[in-house]
Amino acid sequence: AFLKTFAAASNDEDSVASKSVGALARHCCIKAPESAEDREHASTSVAKLVTFLPADQASDFTLFLTKMCRHPQANQRTFALEVAQSLAEESFSSSSGQGRELKLDWAILVGGILERALDKVSSIRVKAVNCLASV
Repeated sequence: AFLKTFAAASNDEDSVASKSVGALARHCCIKAPESAEDREHASTSVAKLVTFLPADQASDFTLFLTKMCRHPQANQRTFALEVAQSLAEESFSSSSGQGRELKLDWAILVGGILERALDKVSSIRVKAVNCLASV
């Protein structure tokens, strides 16, 4: 609740507060935990943070996430797919009650997920297909 209020403190899309929340979301992605349960909690938290961002910063986060899908470490690629799936679930769930549609660049995000469907690591291929199914 604090970060939502902090990010919305200024309606200006170039506000320092919303940029800080975006930087926190990117930092959480980079420092992704290795255990599956911790990654699940972290990906859900990152998706919640992205819902607080203005449209242009949410679009920038989408670009960041697609770059992260091409990271050399399999753990980072897996986490990027988990965040993408959490974003899709957050955006399309009717139970969220926010009434605010995420302004993400879905074409770029889905393109990044599709690339991972051909990944050399089998668990990432499976995660990418599951992520596409939720979109």
